[in-house]
Amino acid sequence: MRHIFPFLYMATNLIIVPPIAKSFGREELPVFNSNVKPQNLVYPLLFRNYVSPDLHHLLVNSSQELKLKSIEITYLDANFPFFNNFPLLPHLSHNDGKKVDISFMYLDENGNQQIKSHRFLVMALILTSSLKLQEIV
Repeated sequence: MRHIFPFLYMATNLIIVPPIAKSFGREELPVFNSNVKPQNLVYPLLFRNYVSPDLHHLLVNSSQELKLKSIEITYLDANFPFFNNFPLLPHLSHNDGKKVDISFMYLDENGNQQIKSHRFLVMALILTSSLKLQEIV
């Protein structure tokens, strides 16, 4: 019995929820895409990767333009697949499908890209003098 739950959960996540979410005005952000991807697979597994069609379109189109500069968009929390006004803890403002957290991109002294979570931005800036925040656009 305990082995059935993971399979049911994955089937729900991959097959059942995405079409239902569309009827609620939400689209799933890409998971296995080279240009737009989650920082961690936990976000899609916990259904935290749904946004409005406009935001989905914006992210996908932006990623195509940034691909020419070899820049990837890495997202963290977005929104739940159903219902407006249901907050995504700890982000109380993530309740309408119009918000997504995006990781900052840093370059080290050698020009190598490093993806860091925005939650660690202050720590990274204080503790590491070798990382330099570069403007992407």
